[in-house]
Amino acid sequence: MGTGTIIKACIVQDPSIIIDYSNFFVGLDDLEEAYFLCGFLNAPAVTQTVRVIIDEGAAGSGRNIMKRPFSIRLPRYDVENELHQEIVKMALNMERHARKILDRWITGEEEKLKLKDKGENSELDAIFNKISLKKLALQNRIYKELGWDTKKSAITGEFAQLNQLIREVISRKGK
Repeated sequence: MGTGTIIKACIVQDPSIIIDYSNFFVGLDDLEEAYFLCGFLNAPAVTQTVRVIIDEGAAGSGRNIMKRPFSIRLPRYDVENELHQEIVKMALNMERHARKILDRWITGEEEKLKLKDKGENSELDAIFNKISLKKLALQNRIYKELGWDTKKSAITGEFAQLNQLIREVISRKGK
């Protein structure tokens, strides 16, 4: 499963960030509700559900996946619901874990820069450009360390726990 066919959500609190046309955003006043929605959307179960209703592009590949999560009836956040609170906590923990992975990666790239820096700005610029091309590798590392090997469709660890919570919320929704 390619990363372009995976639902991804994040929380942006910096008002200077510009969301481009290929991304969707929801303005929420409650940070807990934002983490609930983020956790819900990042669950592999949601991506798997959305892939069933996705439009097919060339050669049968999925397209417009970013539009599909909003065609699923997501439960409204309920601050009193223990499962909703567990999803909020899980999303927060996964965000912290992803941040640690990112920090380790940045430190490693900075070390590489120090080794390669010979005082030439043009060489540094080339290295920074190379780093920006590695974001897909970084994204795959984060997914894998959090328990979702997207190449093998294997789900373990934190993603498996999140999936379990999401499935429980969905199963109780109809009751």
